[in-house]
Amino acid sequence: MRKSKPKSKQTRRDRHEAEQEEISKLNQWIDSQKPDSGTNPLSLPPLPKDAPIGPLQDDKFSRYSGATMFKELPLSKRTQDGLKRANFSKMTDIQRASLPHSLCGRDILGAAKTGSGKTLAFIIPVSWFYFYFEFYGFDLLAFVAFFMQKVGEKNLVWFLF
Repeated sequence: MRKSKPKSKQTRRDRHEAEQEEISKLNQWIDSQKPDSGTNPLSLPPLPKDAPIGPLQDDKFSRYSGATMFKELPLSKRTQDGLKRANFSKMTDIQRASLPHSLCGRDILGAAKTGSGKTLAFIIPVSWFYFYFEFYGFDLLAFVAFFMQKVGEKNLVWFLF
């Protein structure tokens, strides 16, 4: 494994500013296109293949509820790149139904067969919130406390052991 060269303060500052801009845009996208609570994104038609994705004109954003591909979701570049490297491009039904709601911070209750993509549907929002917490300087304990609030203490204890 190659060692990376130490980055200068300016490089780190530039990367921090770019990530801050990315987080801001993603939050605007998530907030502006939240699916209505209680709706099923599977009932929406898929986005047209040639539809623009993300920021549009006049501070508007594309719809992500009803998306069928991961690239149509408001996810960080790091997450998109990781999904691409792992050869994940098309979402399963459980992912299409849950991710639009979980990305905007809602609780989800879903059931699907083994191998249907439930774990990835769970991990993507968790990684987004971890990225968000890490970026704003919260420590891992703050993230675990947030996670415990969302999942519930009994489930977290079961999950960790």
